[in-house]
Parts: sequence; C-alpha cells; structure tokens
Amino acid sequence: MKIATIILMITTAIWLSLAMIGLSLVSNVASQGVSGYPNSSQIIYYIVVPCTMFVSSILSIVFNYKLENKLLFIFPSLLLIISIPIYLIYFVGGV
Repeated sequence: MKIATIILMITTAIWLSLAMIGLSLVSNVASQGVSGYPNSSQIIYYIVVPCTMFVSSILSIVFNYKLENKLLFIFPSLLLIISIPIYLIYFVGGV
C-alpha cells in the first residue's frame, strides 16, 4: 500500500469514530427528554457532517485505484485531513 492510502485510511477511521461519538451524544441528549435538544443544527453537526466526510473518504479510497491522475486523489485527501482539527475545535467546545 502507498503511504497516502494508509494516511487516508487513518483519516477515514477518525471520521467514523467522530460520527459514532456524535450519534452517541445526540441519542443520550434525546433520551433525557429535554425540550428543544437536540435541535436540527446539532444533529447536522454531530452526525451528518462526520458521516459525509466518512463517505467522501471512502469514495476517495475507491477512486484512488481507478484514477490515473493521482493529483485528483491528493487534493481530497488533504482537505479531509485539514478539516479534522477545524471540526474538532467546535466539537469539543472551543479553544
């Protein structure tokens, strides 16, 4: 395997774990029965965004083997890696 594919697989595992954590957080808040929580923006941020990034990283891995131009593989990989710390700043509550 190429090192870029290994890095992208690690990134994929990180996004999957963030999606699982977000699903757990939202379901725990929903089970408490507090009115107004979780709202739609929290569901989007904690579940939909990580799932979207997870699916895009899986697609990037699949298309890595089918594309001849490797620059098309490097660009999405870099975006997925760079977006993890940006996402985590708001996920954990700030700086």
